[in-house]
Amino acid sequence: MLAVIAALYVAVAIYYYFRLVRAMFTTPEENAVPVSSSLGLKVALGVTGVLTLVIGVYPEPWVRFAQWSITR
Repeated sequence: MLAVIAALYVAVAIYYYFRLVRAMFTTPEENAVPVSSSLGLKVALGVTGVLTLVIGVYPEPWVRFAQWSITR
């Protein structure tokens, strides 16, 4: 019974999300305004990009910190 409910939920979700995807890629743009970027936005994106790479390459200190926070 649970599998039937899950399958029905997935069917409804696929219908809903594919409508959004279709609307994104098939409808023409109304206002094609380029996104403006400020220095703060560039700095924030740079910092998060560098941290993502560092944590992805060397995750051990972050894993140890997470384990330490669980034991406290």
